[in-house]
Amino acid sequence: MYEVQFLTEQYFKIFKGVYEDFKTKSKSDFKFELEPLDYIDFIGAFEKKLINCLILLEDGIPTAFLAYSTEENMALELYLIHCIGNVDLENKASALVKFFLESTENIRDKRIVSYPMLGVQKKYQEVLKSYGFEFVDIGVMSFDIESKEKRKNFLDNFDKTLPIGFSIVPYSKKYFDEVSIVINSAFESSNDAKYDERFLTITGSIDIQNKTITSIYGKFIEEASSILLYENKVVGFTFVNIIGKNIANITLVGIVPEFRGQKLSSPLLGYTLRELIKLYDDFNVDIANLNVSVDLSNLSAYNMYKKAGFKETYMYPQAYLQKIERQENPAEEEEE
Repeated sequence: MYEVQFLTEQYFKIFKGVYEDFKTKSKSDFKFELEPLDYIDFIGAFEKKLINCLILLEDGIPTAFLAYSTEENMALELYLIHCIGNVDLENKASALVKFFLESTENIRDKRIVSYPMLGVQKKYQEVLKSYGFEFVDIGVMSFDIESKEKRKNFLDNFDKTLPIGFSIVPYSKKYFDEVSIVINSAFESSNDAKYDERFLTITGSIDIQNKTITSIYGKFIEEASSILLYENKVVGFTFVNIIGKNIANITLVGIVPEFRGQKLSSPLLGYTLRELIKLYDDFNVDIANLNVSVDLSNLSAYNMYKKAGFKETYMYPQAYLQKIERQENPAEEEEE
């Protein structure tokens, strides 16, 4: 019924309408915080093999597409699935996903598939489930930093007391090696590691930290990012970035397992939020909103953010597909 293929130059002109349809809905329907690439830039990224794109054809006309990452040594990340209109959406998504999985089968023994199903894309959850995907429910929580009442309530009421022996200092590159070890220790057993395997190794954790502090994930805010020390040894951290023009995002908060349960996450969050409020109030830094994404099964983290004044704005399923397990060929029996 539907034909799926890789985007080729012959479809560039007519495919533009499909892409522009997505672009106009990217914030309202897809919950994208950043403006997507302009079409000419999207095609440029595709031609440079930074993005791969599959198109679905109906009677030879593109009406849907699937875009995914091409970066090596990371998860195969599905960026989005978009279909024009509302007809037969599940079958169209299924055709795109089936072609994607078949065309990447040769590398999926080395790379998991990750797909943040933002906005309307969560309607495809049953389709993904039929192909073996699993899911983690993620809540996006927001603190209205523009609200004077919210800021005052947090500053007056949120506890910042630390147990004896602990201290919090601003992030500094001198802690880089220790922080990489803490990232690995804090997240290797978390749900995050199911869809981002970098958390499973020190090398991957180095990559996460390096891309954070060099502003790959948005402008890194060093003065609001923090380090938790116990007797001068790093045992926790927070990272904060500004994405787009003015959206602050707490990207990671982590504490090594042996120090959990001691109410240390709240002072870490408190330090970061106080520094962001200071930037907003005293230095006129343009911050329109402050967001954090939290695993909804982590009730202690969820409740901590609620207590600080964050409000859940929406949730989405984070889909992931485990690597293909290849069966090794049995060793040939030696000739007698």
